[in-house]
Amino acid sequence: MWKFFELECRFPDVLEEVPSAAVEYAADLVKVPATDFAKYMLVGRTAEYHRKQIREALGFRPSTVADEKALAEWLAVEVCPVELVEDRQREVLLVECRARKIEPPGRTRVEKVLVAARGKWERTFCARTIGRLGEASTARPLSMVAEDNEAGTALLAALKRDPGAVGLDSLLTEITKLNDVRRLGLPDGLFTDCSEKLVAAWRARAIKMYPSDFRDTAEDVRITLLAARQMPLPVLNTLGFKCTNTAYRPVMDAMKLLKKYAGVDGKTRFYDAGDEVPMDGVVRKDWREAVVDDKGEVERIPYELCVLVALRDAVRRREIYVEGAARWRNPEDDLPGDFEATRAVHYAAIRQPLNPRAFKRTHRSDRETSTHAHHLSRTVSYT
Repeated sequence: MWKFFELECRFPDVLEEVPSAAVEYAADLVKVPATDFAKYMLVGRTAEYHRKQIREALGFRPSTVADEKALAEWLAVEVCPVELVEDRQREVLLVECRARKIEPPGRTRVEKVLVAARGKWERTFCARTIGRLGEASTARPLSMVAEDNEAGTALLAALKRDPGAVGLDSLLTEITKLNDVRRLGLPDGLFTDCSEKLVAAWRARAIKMYPSDFRDTAEDVRITLLAARQMPLPVLNTLGFKCTNTAYRPVMDAMKLLKKYAGVDGKTRFYDAGDEVPMDGVVRKDWREAVVDDKGEVERIPYELCVLVALRDAVRRREIYVEGAARWRNPEDDLPGDFEATRAVHYAAIRQPLNPRAFKRTHRSDRETSTHAHHLSRTVSYT
């Protein structure tokens, strides 16, 4: 029991929670049969006396209602804004109890603490969002889900639809969506200081809802859910994108432009004439009519969408990587640690020449052979 509490910071609810190996080890130390542990009662005066002794020896005390309230307050401020997974919230709570030298409350009480913390954080988050929106910006999202508002219902339905395959038509559709959302007049930077995971979770929750579902929720929650659909681009600010190419990096240059305009009012439709707007390597030629108007001005919304598509493609081909990521990390981190010292060995393993010119000659020869074989097969098929 002592060792279990020392490791888990709580007492077991059932004897089966204590590993049999630990029971056998302890039994061997005190020279008693390990089977005697099955006779131990976890409730009763003897168990309470043992628990009291263990707490005092380790400097712990039982939790109180005041402790539970304080823990809920702490979770709401420090944990809930950045950690959304309930199991991890529970783990953090137990770690905090250990740090405060408090025996955690029972399982039911722990769940009540977590529910109270999430509820408090949600009320705080909603109140802060509504305060930033202001009265005018609050009224417009609410009108979207009002009864008999067919235009609002149509917009919500459009936002739910998947854009489909990347193409000019899907690009134009997404531009229309963004324009409709921006007409709501939601202020920029509404969720700037919030984690992307948090905003994504509220947006995912909102996407699943119908107008009647919104009307059934509390007004503060309803407003926050609707505001979360404004489709901001916080990912550019929260993730550290890096590029391995130092000579030609149009996507990185385009992202700098987007960051520059991140705090500019959404009503500013075009980029300034003095801004350098990268086009090659960012905007496909068949999309440029949707991005550049007759006067040669570049429209922000369609350009932003093109940048995101170009960024996605650059990350997939490992030209751009995400700093600190696992799957999309720096491609140089994939090399063996001794690569520079044993380069010849590694090149031999993949049967490639060390000399880049030799590699190019081999590649060119293979390509020419493939082309010749293709022409020969066509000639044979015709004869």
